[in-house]
Amino acid sequence: MSIETITGRIVSDAVEYEKTLISDAKAEEKKILEQAKTEAEAFREQMKEKAAKDAAAMVQGKQKEAEMEARKMRLGIKQQMIDKSIETALSMLADMDQGDYIEILTERIIKIGLTEGQVLLNSKDRESIGSKFVDAANYALGNGKLTLSDDCIKAKGGFVIRHEFMDVDCTLETMVAAVKDAATPGLVEVLFEE
Repeated sequence: MSIETITGRIVSDAVEYEKTLISDAKAEEKKILEQAKTEAEAFREQMKEKAAKDAAAMVQGKQKEAEMEARKMRLGIKQQMIDKSIETALSMLADMDQGDYIEILTERIIKIGLTEGQVLLNSKDRESIGSKFVDAANYALGNGKLTLSDDCIKAKGGFVIRHEFMDVDCTLETMVAAVKDAATPGLVEVLFEE
């Protein structure tokens, strides 16, 4: 099961939740625009007596300001939704079936190409899949000499390989961040129908 498949499943599950947030944001935007329009109309009537030309310019300024604020709010909510979707993806990856999880992590080790070093996991994964994962990785590598470290990492999941003087970070956070830029346009399209 690939990260793209899991991310697709997560996105489809999250769409309904995000649609509700967008609907609320659009309602708030409408409210702000209506309030700004009402304020602008009242302001224009007051200024009509003094100078119709100046009043029109002020109304337009107020409407643009309200539109900019509404746009900023929409963008902020969209960013929160994208971040929440990615956070949900990380959680789902970390909580997936042990066999699938070990398979994904083993595929990642094969891609890295290191055949020896210490494998560091978070404390939950170390206890639940530590030795199974290291055994699977060594088997997949052929003559792998990976060992399970006593040290733990602070991550939702994934691993770090400590080899001599370098650490290779393959935490779920790092793997998802690596595909985030490429996946964000598709995520935006699915979440916001743009």
